[in-house]
Amino acid sequence: MNFYSIPIILIFNLIVLNNTNAQKLDDCYTIASKVEKEFKIPNKLLSSISFTETGITKNGIYQPWPWSLNVNGKSIFFDSKKEMTNYLDKAIYSNEQNIDIGCMQLNYRYHGRMFKNLKDMIDPEENIYYAGRFLKKLFLKYKSWNLAISRYHSSNPIRMKVYLKRVHEHWKKNREGRYNQDLQDRQILSQKEKSKVKSRTDLKIMYFKKILQEENS
Repeated sequence: MNFYSIPIILIFNLIVLNNTNAQKLDDCYTIASKVEKEFKIPNKLLSSISFTETGITKNGIYQPWPWSLNVNGKSIFFDSKKEMTNYLDKAIYSNEQNIDIGCMQLNYRYHGRMFKNLKDMIDPEENIYYAGRFLKKLFLKYKSWNLAISRYHSSNPIRMKVYLKRVHEHWKKNREGRYNQDLQDRQILSQKEKSKVKSRTDLKIMYFKKILQEENS
């Protein structure tokens, strides 16, 4: 192999890796919509719970936000995963246990041990898949979606009633399309941007492949 091929291969691998990372999905609404279908959860219910838990206006769009924590009853919204992770690490180091994490606000004290590590619990897809399984398990146990929704949040009757009402308010708006149009518009733009990135990446990959072939011929 030619000496100059080594940096070319490294650059090629970095391009492929960066493109893979660019495809990583952090959109709570989109993931929740996918998980609903997989677990046969009523249409827009899981995403409505996510709106109830972490709904906030970001970038001009009201949406469930993945980089969200609730520490001892105080909601905190971060601009990035890194900021949230840093804060969370410090909170856990300080022996805080009553922490709700991510898109579905999973409680660290009660659900943390069900994940391999904290990184998985933070990950939007892992977070929502776990919440979907948990909600479906509650439904199978209590034979009622209303009870499943209520007990997703608490076993306290008063808190259950308040939470159920909030979820139904979000669910109604969600089914009426009052939330998802802006999100769908954003997803369309995001897909277009990903297509551009993919096109540019494909061109770079073709270019470096050609160089490698010429050097090895």
